Amino acid sequence: MAFSSGNTGVGNESGAESGAVGARKGVIPPDLAVVVEAWPNLPETVRRNILGTVREAVGVMGLDEETGAGN
Repeated sequence: MAFSSGNTGVGNESGAESGAVGARKGVIPPDLAVVVEAWPNLPETVRRNILGTVREAVGVMGLDEETGAGN
């Protein structure tokens, strides 16, 4: 039986308001689109590894972890 949290994942902010990269252009890079499409079906360990890698890179680059913006 599938479990649903009831969260549709759609907020009240547009990508531009939330600070999403590329939101103003309305374009998602093809490689990111693959990750987004596969995300719900990826094993939890794979998702944790992806997030850990991204968070590590954000820290190394000196970006804010919440927004991805430069400090």
